[in-house]
Amino acid sequence: MKTKEKLYRVYVGPGKNYRAIYQIRDEALLVLVVKVGDREEVYRRVK
Repeated sequence: MKTKEKLYRVYVGPGKNYRAIYQIRDEALLVLVVKVGDREEVYRRVK
């Protein structure tokens, strides 16, 4: 995904209709889930 932060996405849910947007922070050994939602709605206000 093209954003200021380096974000990734994974397809989840029945029929893979949902997306989880996440960020990996290696320096803190942390995976931060930014947003989870329906594939048509999840990308709004993330970019």
